[in-house]
Amino acid sequence: MLTVLAATVDYAREKTIESLYTTTTCFVTSFENYTDCSGGVCVIMRKYEVVYNVSDGRTIESTTIESGGPGPNSVNRTAPCYYHGTKVRTVRWEWPNPRIYFAIMSVVWPLLIISTILPCVYIYKS
Repeated sequence: MLTVLAATVDYAREKTIESLYTTTTCFVTSFENYTDCSGGVCVIMRKYEVVYNVSDGRTIESTTIESGGPGPNSVNRTAPCYYHGTKVRTVRWEWPNPRIYFAIMSVVWPLLIISTILPCVYIYKS
């Protein structure tokens, strides 16, 4: 039951966040790998300097730091990216895949409903 609720909440949260961003194309001006050990576990992060256009015609220069992205061969190339609608300097490359949450919900919700209804039917027929 908790898995179903958690998946539903995660799916809704990701879809809400995704709706705040707009797709654009980023031109990567520089790339740098570095190790971030601030959380007690070391993770290789990627720092990108990018230039992109926003819907009002402005050209924005920004930096994004993520564990993913197009990689070291992306300098002087373009790649799809997303910028925040009201904080246009906030840019990201990709989304967590909400399909995983949708798949969990699609399987577990019907099972939960069936497991709730079947005992009632059994009791009613007895």
